[in-house]
Amino acid sequence: MKRDRRLPTIAALVLLLALAATAAQAQSSFNWVVADSARGTALNVTTSFHTDLYNTGSVADTYRVTMVSSMSANWVTTMCDVGLCYPPFITQLQFTLQPGASMYLGVNITPMVDLGHGTTWITIASTNQPSLQKTVGFEVQSPATSAAPLPGAPLGLAAAPNPFNPRTVLTVDDAGRPGDRLAVDVFDLRGRLVRALWRGEAASARGGIPWDGRDDLGRALPGGAYVARLSGAAGTVAVVKLVLAK
Repeated sequence: MKRDRRLPTIAALVLLLALAATAAQAQSSFNWVVADSARGTALNVTTSFHTDLYNTGSVADTYRVTMVSSMSANWVTTMCDVGLCYPPFITQLQFTLQPGASMYLGVNITPMVDLGHGTTWITIASTNQPSLQKTVGFEVQSPATSAAPLPGAPLGLAAAPNPFNPRTVLTVDDAGRPGDRLAVDVFDLRGRLVRALWRGEAASARGGIPWDGRDDLGRALPGGAYVARLSGAAGTVAVVKLVLAK
């Protein structure tokens, strides 16, 4: 009887695939940077919490983001990513980041009608390695009762013309905080950085920050939607959607 010599080869291949899968899982990691997670505010005023998620592993990873809220039925809470804020009934998002890539995630809470306290919990879980997950609670008190000072007036970011071709100018509203060290970056809608556009103090941006629709290597980008992100020491503080019309 002849012995099938393919069996050891097939068994070895299965073993190699299993080891590769285990190694890929071991290389998964992420870092979730949360600027702040508790504020006081008035009724009908939206509080925006800004966070950034980084894939610090060495393989691509898919992340599941889940939102659970405990607050009055008259309050509204929503999640945002780099290009869009979703309606309140969207409570789970999923997206993939390449190694070293990052993505903006925001949480908006608006107390309406009823005074009180509300908390929204956001959980981020890696699907490569389900044991890798983190949960943060974002709290709002209305009216504000904490003795801690509230953050200063928010910074703003705008662009004109928008849509544009081939050039637009971004403007930063320093909102009385001209000494803040800031950065403006441009991302595509998959969260990839395409242009590190500007670095400096808010006051130095008053004349406008031009963008010619090119990436960091000077290559013309294809037409479509992009997102400019204004960030400071505490993380993302403002975003604006840009449309490059071609």
